[in-house]
Amino acid sequence: MVPPALWGSCTYKLDAALPGKHVLKLYGMLSREEASILAQARTGHARVNAYLARIKAAENSKCDCGVGDETVSHVLLCCERWNHLRGGLKERAGQRWGDISYLLGGRSSRRHPITRRLIDKPEKWRPDCKMVWETVRFLKATGRFQARPPGETHTP
Repeated sequence: MVPPALWGSCTYKLDAALPGKHVLKLYGMLSREEASILAQARTGHARVNAYLARIKAAENSKCDCGVGDETVSHVLLCCERWNHLRGGLKERAGQRWGDISYLLGGRSSRRHPITRRLIDKPEKWRPDCKMVWETVRFLKATGRFQARPPGETHTP
């Protein structure tokens, strides 16, 4: 069990603007399935081995690609199994590629490498909804982020 002090810690690291109205905007533009995928990615509570191992639903956190632990950021940025799907995501992100906060609609606490100023200035910042939609589309295509496990049917 995760101690109460750590509840939401993944989400707060991801988004320096929490709590904020931007979250409603992010989820409001998505279908129910897409919103579920975004919530899984933003909280880290997804069907990836790092989380499954933490809740004792998988033996270990290693990714099937053999490179490292299967985390949300691993799937998004570097898992070789998804390279064929990643082109549009990388193109859309441009110079912000690698900034998980940006990809998932959060305000990044990253700083410019030369000026050391915040990249996302609090007073001017807005989430890039097109980037978030592209990220959700990518995650959906991997099949690792779904509302229900593959093969499970919905019973009313």
